[in-house]
Amino acid sequence: MLDDTDTSFLDENDILNIYRIAQESFTNIIKHSKAEEAVILIRNSCENEEKGLYIFISDDGCGFDYDAERYGNSGFTRLGASKHFGLMGMEKRAQLIGADFSVSSTVGEGTQIRIFKRDK
Repeated sequence: MLDDTDTSFLDENDILNIYRIAQESFTNIIKHSKAEEAVILIRNSCENEEKGLYIFISDDGCGFDYDAERYGNSGFTRLGASKHFGLMGMEKRAQLIGADFSVSSTVGEGTQIRIFKRDK
């Protein structure tokens, strides 16, 4: 398969942060999701989409309430720290490189993460 995904507009910092976001995503899938399958799709824009790099990571795991985790309303804590530190770290990394980051998850239905880095 020929990979013609254009990443030429990314600098080393962009690449490292995107890698770390994907790494943390898969770490969370392994640790928490009980997923049977996880998929990553990396592509450039299509047709009328904004020009850039699109990354989609999804799993068929147990899912979770993202808002409760993100805003600390889940009632879960580990040694006084919030359980959602990994999610916050991914969001911060995306912000550092000017990328959009979103999480969609439903309990019992899995999780989808979307990262979009605009072409400069």
